[in-house]
Amino acid sequence: MGPDGGLVTHEVVVVGAGPAGSSAALALARSGVDVVLMDRATLPRWKVCGGCLGPAALDLLRSMRLDGDLRAAGAAPIPFMELRVGDSRARLGLPGSMSLSRFRLDALLADAVADAGARMRFGVRVEGLKPSGDGVELRVREAGVNDVLQARVVVDATGLGGLHLADQRTGAEGGPGSRVGLGAVFSPVCEHDCPAGELRMTVGRYGYVGMVRTEDGALDVASAVDRDLVARLGPAGAIGALLASGGDRLPDGDPVFGWRGTPPLTRRVSRAGEGAVFRVGDAAGYVEPFTGEGIGWAMAGGVAVAPFVREVLATGSARVGERDRGARRWSMAYRRVVERRQRVCRFLSWGLRRPALVRSAVGILGVAPTLARPLIEAAGRPSPVSVAPAAGSVTRLASP
Repeated sequence: MGPDGGLVTHEVVVVGAGPAGSSAALALARSGVDVVLMDRATLPRWKVCGGCLGPAALDLLRSMRLDGDLRAAGAAPIPFMELRVGDSRARLGLPGSMSLSRFRLDALLADAVADAGARMRFGVRVEGLKPSGDGVELRVREAGVNDVLQARVVVDATGLGGLHLADQRTGAEGGPGSRVGLGAVFSPVCEHDCPAGELRMTVGRYGYVGMVRTEDGALDVASAVDRDLVARLGPAGAIGALLASGGDRLPDGDPVFGWRGTPPLTRRVSRAGEGAVFRVGDAAGYVEPFTGEGIGWAMAGGVAVAPFVREVLATGSARVGERDRGARRWSMAYRRVVERRQRVCRFLSWGLRRPALVRSAVGILGVAPTLARPLIEAAGRPSPVSVAPAAGSVTRLASP
């Protein structure tokens, strides 16, 4: 509440300060929109993430004029991926990829958002959304105190599961047999032979595990694994078993961060927008990534949603029909901007569940690694377009 007891009203509240939410907040703040970026955590924070930035993410960071910040943060090239299945090995080129921890990436993006003039609120949990005549009412809790905020538009970047309006429920469904994510970070001085500059992927019957050295030399371990295996062996036991199937192992000792899990990874959302709530990132749907494409998808959605939000603000968000039309247009645009980029990973996810097929493919790639180039390039290809909301025309993604 404001000092006079009335609701504090903002043009846009972005909930979630990960790559998707920060990209949306940055694009909106740089265009003069009154933006509040909030997150239930405080920065720096660790999240389950592979620590890889593919070509799509790097292209978007350059478009946002953050490539200098990326270099200053210590992002390091990852020119190679070693793929392991059983006794088979394949060393593949991984052009245009870099490693950077989520500690550094989230802080880098949040600093840029603050520099653009947005207000930042951390340690704030959103406990409910309710439609109101002027947009959306948010029930929040901060330091044990309940409060209510008003926003003309809410951008939901809260991750898997997302937020929902009190009188609506957009169907967020986990895919059949969807795996869960598990992750941990081991000290830079841990004993393990995974070198800097290499993404090591081990694929087994019950999932896959990626390892990469981040900017400070720490070993980031992230995986997609069957829930039954985790239930039987526990997080470290499940990852250790997957790695052992490819002749690898976890470092000795406990991780400095982790083990932490995620909800089911593959989730479909019926619509990316409802009313004055626009979803981006994992909240808009997710597919198991394989070589770091997830951050690129998140940032692409964050940048692309900004003109749709601005259109609703310009035409009057108090009109319910206009808000609903804006949400429908964003849902259609999201499918074009992000979901098309996920199709390759859907295909990879299907193939990775067939051990005999994977073993044969890796055996072939071990002899002729260049055969993997078209698939790797398709998975990591930058998203070159954004859909203009008013006329439906296609325009180049410009710097926000």
